[in-house]
Amino acid sequence: PLFDNALDVHAVFSHQTVEGEGGVTGGLTDFSPGEEHFFLDHDQRNTLSAGATLLLPRKSWISGAVAYGSGFLEGDGPSHLPPHTSFDLSAGTTFGDWTAKVTAMNATNKRYLLDETNTFGGTHTNDPRQLSLQVGYRFHY
Repeated sequence: PLFDNALDVHAVFSHQTVEGEGGVTGGLTDFSPGEEHFFLDHDQRNTLSAGATLLLPRKSWISGAVAYGSGFLEGDGPSHLPPHTSFDLSAGTTFGDWTAKVTAMNATNKRYLLDETNTFGGTHTNDPRQLSLQVGYRFHY
């Protein structure tokens, strides 16, 4: 919703669990009868994303978002890696036909483990802090 014609907020939460049964081939099940259930969660059980955009004077804005994850599956489970949180921030303005925007993804530069199995290229961590600057011009035809 937009509050006071200046503040836009959003939030989303997800809770998911998946179990499978049968032989595993190439990361997927072949649906053959198995002896016990196993976890198929390759992702986190709980995720939360929340953020806001504030409209400022002179056609400017600032926006921030927080993302939380309860931790990816550790090995074949059932335990999970530690939970993690990241923060993104951006700000921009428009002046005449020009626009400018600066963005910091993972602004706090927090690192966390995504996967420690040796599948699809080895151990994976999240991306480090990424800063970007965007400048645009609106052409008149």
